[in-house]
Formats: sequence, structure tokens, C-alpha cells
Amino acid sequence: MKTSKLKEWLYDHKYEMSIRDTDMIIYSYGAVVAVVSCDQCGKMDTSWTAFERLAQDDQLALCKKVSEFSMTPPEEREDGVRFRVKPNLDCGYPYLQFSLFGDWVFKTVEGAQVFTPSTWNSVKGNMPAYDKDNPLFEEVAEDD
Repeated sequence: MKTSKLKEWLYDHKYEMSIRDTDMIIYSYGAVVAVVSCDQCGKMDTSWTAFERLAQDDQLALCKKVSEFSMTPPEEREDGVRFRVKPNLDCGYPYLQFSLFGDWVFKTVEGAQVFTPSTWNSVKGNMPAYDKDNPLFEEVAEDD
């Protein structure tokens, strides 16, 4: 989940939030109800008295959103460029995907890996860095 989507949900449900050091702190009427790590995946805390005072439905809804955000890798939480890698090949599998075995495989658009600049940099090897003007990179819509 993107940070912007969580912020929008929090605002719509009358929560406030702030960032302190590497934590996002979520408040209900000025009292802390949850804390989520901004730089670690899966680290969150709802063991706050104000959280326990929320209605059970509100606790569940907040937990679902905070958990979804928390389980999103930090480098994927920010809005930004997302793209597929599409070498200029005339074949039925035009997109590159980095396999679990550390090599490149070709996929259809349905199976193609979506990269961010940081994830691409971690696997690209001697391939070029992301450049929006390079036809090797095909930008992807946010909902793709």
C-alpha cells in the first residue's frame, strides 16, 4: 500500500498522523492508537490504551489498513515511477523478469515483473539505469 493511500484512508476515517524519526504515529483525538515503522517491513504496534478504546469495528478496520501498509516493502510505499522492462524483441514473451535463481526470463505482460528505480538498480547488473526516455522501459499505471 502506498503512503498516500494510507494517509487518505486515515483522513477519511478521522485519524491524524505524524512522522517521528522512522515511525509513522497514528492518532485518534490526539491519543496514539498505532505506530508503524517507515523503514522496516512488518513492524507495527497497536498496543495502546487509545486503540483499545476504539469500537471493535474501528479496531479491525484500522488493523487491516495498518497491516497492509506495514507488509508493503518500504521502497514500494512511495508514489513514483513503476515500469516493466521490454527489450525490442519480436517474440510472444516480450518482458523481462528477474527469476529467483538470479537470471533473466521472458514473460507475457500478465506475468511481467513491475520495477521501481530502486528495485531495478538492485538487479540490473550491466543493463542501463532507468531512464523514462529509453524505450527499454515501459511505464506502468498505478493500478496495474
